[in-house]
Amino acid sequence: MTITEVIVSAGRTFNDPYESYSNHKPHVTLKATLGDGDDAVEVVKGLQAKAEGLAEDHKQLMLRQIRDTHNLNERQREVANLERNSLAAQERLNQLRESAARGLPAPETEPEVVEPVCIDSRERPP
Repeated sequence: MTITEVIVSAGRTFNDPYESYSNHKPHVTLKATLGDGDDAVEVVKGLQAKAEGLAEDHKQLMLRQIRDTHNLNERQREVANLERNSLAAQERLNQLRESAARGLPAPETEPEVVEPVCIDSRERPP
């Protein structure tokens, strides 16, 4: 029997670090055509090692991208909360200035304060 072609596969399965019941499965398949004098066993070993390395590299890239996306989303939520708090504080400041200009007591309304959002899920807001 003459082997003329070799195909190997490698994959990883890992849990999403931020979501429950979610996992990812990067997978790679490599194919090589053997030439005259090539040792099929050595080609398979080399190709498999390359496939394993590529699958692991892809997993690490996915983990970085998942983490970066999560952190970006956390920051965007925090910015939105800070903007809401800033607008509420500005409105309250305007009310106080208006009351002071008229010589009236300040209105008793308190600005709405939105709870702070943690950037890192391991931190707790103050």
